Amino acid sequence: MKRNLLAIFIIIVFITTVISGCFENNENIDIPVFKGITLESTIVELVYASKEFIEDDSGNICRIEVQFLVRNIAGRKISFNITAEFYDKDNNLLNTSYPPKEYIDIPTGWVESQTPFNTISYEGDDLIEVDHVIIKAIER
Repeated sequence: MKRNLLAIFIIIVFITTVISGCFENNENIDIPVFKGITLESTIVELVYASKEFIEDDSGNICRIEVQFLVRNIAGRKISFNITAEFYDKDNNLLNTSYPPKEYIDIPTGWVESQTPFNTISYEGDDLIEVDHVIIKAIER
């Protein structure tokens, strides 16, 4: 009798465990999150992004480098420009990169590879105040 109760208890625990996994919220599993960097675009998605504060020999921050990789999600060949906007913690715009990075005739599904072209640097006086960056991809 005790063996039957134990078997029933184990089966109930197993079924409960399996069913509880079915109700898990999977809404944002495939959306990558890059700390302090967002993308505004309807034609490309951000595959990779990083923000690094670069120090000079004396230990002072001398520039910020933002690296990124994007994928064409437009479903067609596109040409677009990418700029980066640097903001402080109060969401005040500190700087916009110039000139924009130009991408021409990028095929559907294309993912760029990591090169110096995918890096935007900022060396302004207020670079120590940079909190977050918005990368914008605008179709030409």
